[in-house]
Parts: sequence; C-alpha cells; structure tokens
Amino acid sequence: MKKFLYAAAAFGLGLVSLAPPAAALTEETEILLELLEAKGVIGKGEAAAFRQAIEERMAAGQATPGRAAASVKQSQPTSGVQDRIDRLEEAVASATGAKNVNISGVIEVEAAAARQKNPAGNSSSTSDISLATAELDVDAAVNDNVDIHVALLYEEGDTDPPNIDEAYVRLHGGDELAAYLQAGRMYVPFGVFSSRFITDPVTLTLGETSDSAILLGYDLAPFSFAVGGFQGAVKKAGKEDKVNVAVAAVSYTLPDGAIPGVAATFTGSWLSNLATSDTLQGMTTTAGQVQEPAAGLGAALHLEVAGRFFLDAEYVGALDDFAATDFTFTDAANRRPRAWNVELATPLTERLEAALRYGGSDEAGTATTAFLPEEEYGLAFGYQLFANTSLTAEYLWQEFTDTSKNRQGGVQLAVEF
Repeated sequence: MKKFLYAAAAFGLGLVSLAPPAAALTEETEILLELLEAKGVIGKGEAAAFRQAIEERMAAGQATPGRAAASVKQSQPTSGVQDRIDRLEEAVASATGAKNVNISGVIEVEAAAARQKNPAGNSSSTSDISLATAELDVDAAVNDNVDIHVALLYEEGDTDPPNIDEAYVRLHGGDELAAYLQAGRMYVPFGVFSSRFITDPVTLTLGETSDSAILLGYDLAPFSFAVGGFQGAVKKAGKEDKVNVAVAAVSYTLPDGAIPGVAATFTGSWLSNLATSDTLQGMTTTAGQVQEPAAGLGAALHLEVAGRFFLDAEYVGALDDFAATDFTFTDAANRRPRAWNVELATPLTERLEAALRYGGSDEAGTATTAFLPEEEYGLAFGYQLFANTSLTAEYLWQEFTDTSKNRQGGVQLAVEF
C-alpha cells in the first residue's frame, strides 16, 4: 500500500510539473505534501526533497521562456511538455520500481453540424463544438513478466467527470513463452472497429463491449488467440448474477513477403451474449435482462496493397433472434441486429489522405424506432498538420428504417503525445 502511495505522490507531483512554471510552490502542492507527511507516507526530509526538486524544475522552466511556443513553430510535439512527461515517467518508475514506464494520450476537439429529417418529414438542424476525447494512458513493465495499463478518459457529454476507462494487469512469459493472462477492466476482444472517420462505424456502435474480465491468450505469429469470461451487464431473465459471458478471438496476419506488396490481417471473434454490448445493454426494455440471449459474431479484414491502398471491412451481428420485446427497437420482424462497415483509403499527397465509407445495418430498428442507419455513405479527408497533430474532415449520409434521414459534417483536431 505504501508503495502505491509513493507512486501516487510521484504521479501527482509530476502532473504539477506539467503546469506552467511559477515562482513558488502552489497551495495545492503544499497541501498534498503536508497530507502525505501527516499520513506517514513520506518523512520530513523526503517532503523537503520533493519541494526542492519541484522548485528547481520551476526555476529551470523560467530560465527558458518561450520554449513551448518555439517547439510548436518547429512542428514538434511540444518538446517542453514531452520533457516534463519524461521526468514524470522517471518519477513514477523510481517510486514503484517499475521499468519502461510510458505515459501517452490524445486530445480530440470536434466541431460538427447536422441536418435531420424525422419520419413525419420535418427538418431540423444542430451544431456543436466539443472536447470529444481527452485520454491519458499509463503503461509500465513492473518486471520481465508483469505489465500494467491504466487509461483515464473524458468524453464531453458521456463521461463527466472523467473515469477509469481501462485498468488491467497482464502476466506473460516474456521472450520465452507467448502465452499471457490479462485481468481487469478492458475492452474485450470482440470486433476490431478500425476507421479513418471521426464518427464511429456502425459495427462499433453495435458490438463494442467493455467490462471487468479475465483473458487467456497466446501470440504465435502468424496467429494469435484469446479466450475469456466476465459477468455481463445483461443476463437471461430469471438467472443469477455470475460470470455468464464468454468471449473468444483469433487473428491471422499474412507473413511479410508471402504476397509481394500485400499486407493483410483477418480477425474473427465471438461473444456469447451480444445483449451485453455497451450500446445494447442500455436499450433493454427490462433493465439488465433479456428473455432470449443471442450470441454475436464478428469478422474483420485489414488489407494494404503496395503501401497505397488500404481496405478495412467488418461485420458484426447476432447469431440468433432476441425476443420481440427484449429491446426498444425490436418487434416480430426485427430481432437479429447486424451491421457492417467498409472503408477504402489512399494517400493523395505525403500528408493528405482520402477515405470512402459504406456502412449499414439490418434488423436494427423498426418502422417507428431505429438506432443504426440502414445505409450510410461517407467521405473523409485527413491531413497531417504537424508531428502527432492531424486535422480530419468528414461528411456522412445516413438513412434509417423509420424513414428518417441524417446529413452531417464534422471537423476534428487531434493531438497525440
């Protein structure tokens, strides 16, 4: 426990060092140091050492004004911030004894406008600017056989305040054994959901599943396998709460040079109860229950030709019928939801890429209620502004089974670090 508190102290004080330099310690930093000292986590000497180290870093930051601005002009990923991230990684590694600590993340800001037509034929328009994603990832090798991963996520309108999106431990055989065990909160290996668009593909909307799970896997090129289980958020009516959902995935990657100029990966996956996906679990007519659970199947292909043409094709769907009354979108004729997405991309210049999308769904909505578009067409352009900084623009046409229509355009600025 004490080692964990040391890590938390190093991480928290490291985040303070990411802020703009100041002449003295902030009040929040002083309070944190006093609390750690009072709880016996650190001694007076260690607290003094922390204060001195932070003040020295602040003084060094003041000695080089304009460093961050200069780094932006040089099209670099803000060297001042990167330097501080490097020091934070070193502090966390020192406090925990972990090796190869890596801190990364992404910020995505989006502007979007849409025009909808409802089943009655009435039109309306919407527009918004949002902080679509702010994510911070910490990865560390605790030793040669144990890795950890923690991801904090904020999505405006969805996760407020920020939450722990993923946190898991991975035990593996190192260089000698390709087997691993992964335990914790994660996105289970059902579906791939690759996309070059801002808007998620319909396959992700239908199938993405996050939960606390245990996975067993084996990576032996060109194959990889994974199987696992978890207690799903939706169960069969009348059943007890227990680990009741299984997941399995297999992928095959074409060996380098097997077909000159071609790279390909095929992935197949299976989920024993599709009703527990992140989207469907919130659409049950009886909270947390369905009368007829149905397994889900996923299949995805990623193909690259001559380094200039990229194809991503995916299918996700139920293998059997749900009950007609299980979901808000089901009826006697719409009980087996399935979705597909196909994207083709090619670079136009060294920095500019164009992508086309065709997606759609079946039995994902009735004549009065639909949650996935029956047909979707899209065009997107991605431009690499600077290192780790991209600008993407898209336009989508969507039509639904309830005769409603949606036309939307969006722009996204994304920065990775």
